[in-house]
Amino acid sequence: MQEAVSLADDPEALLSAARKYTNLHPGLYVQALEKYKASDETQQGLQIGKEALERILPVYQIRSRAALLTAEFALGLEDRTGAERCWLEAFRSDSSVENYLRLMLECEDGQGNREEARRIYTELFSETAKAKAGQYQTGERKENIPEHRTYDSLLFFDGRFGQLIEKGMDDRYALGWSGTFMKEGLALFLLYFYEGRELLEGGREMCRKYVSSVKFQSEAYLNGTGRDTKEDDQGFFWECFLRWRERISISEEETEGILEKLENWIQMRVEGIMDKSHRNYYGECAAFIAALGEVRESRGELAGKAKLMEGYRSRYSRRTAFHQELRGYGMADTRKR
Repeated sequence: MQEAVSLADDPEALLSAARKYTNLHPGLYVQALEKYKASDETQQGLQIGKEALERILPVYQIRSRAALLTAEFALGLEDRTGAERCWLEAFRSDSSVENYLRLMLECEDGQGNREEARRIYTELFSETAKAKAGQYQTGERKENIPEHRTYDSLLFFDGRFGQLIEKGMDDRYALGWSGTFMKEGLALFLLYFYEGRELLEGGREMCRKYVSSVKFQSEAYLNGTGRDTKEDDQGFFWECFLRWRERISISEEETEGILEKLENWIQMRVEGIMDKSHRNYYGECAAFIAALGEVRESRGELAGKAKLMEGYRSRYSRRTAFHQELRGYGMADTRKR
């Protein structure tokens, strides 16, 4: 039915069908908005976009696409406030990392939107909502049921570090991290505590690790803003991260406490990998060690990275494959020539 209406190339017929079958086929509204965008009918597009946001159930992810299209129409008419409201509605229907960061970094009322976004994602991950987690859905009636790692990411970017550590980063085990938020959490905290702006070897791998894990896309962030970028996803994420980092501050006491946890977790991970001789993870361990050393050095410890890496090299003096990975992240080559 959607294809038939679309092929008819009649915007009025498409809009009529969207109004009649909203609950069954909410995607018809998106098709209509895309036609208005293609034909530069900005005023009409804004009106229909507002209608779509009222009629499409907030639980459907596709409503987020309608919200972002409507935001572009609003920006085209220099209605910045209207666009920001649409960005909030986009997050309400698709509570992704990109939609959250856009709210935090692009809106004038970042704090107000942050509080509303917190209510949205907290309710999403309530005990009742958890029953739906992991359900496979597809199509235009796919519901807004984010993965739990998304919730952990939102806790981090909301500055709720203590809650993330308590609920999202289980430190009882050195192995079995693949199904947890440990790797992503370590990467984010190491990036947060790194006081430089230009990433080094370890930091670049932390950035790559997180972007790859959550599938962060610069295009998804820029939807609804009328902008684009030539940067890759990692470079764009780091730029967003730097802007976000300026808005989130914690006490020195809390900083020291979390840094101590990071050091313990990394040490525990390295010991677990070495005890089991999991050579496939030597590179991962080296990356965490390098990133931690870069954090130390950026915070004023002289040769902090070199000393940390050399310490691990000496501890595992017979693990030449591990040494090679450490050299790949900046450790000096001390082998006799």
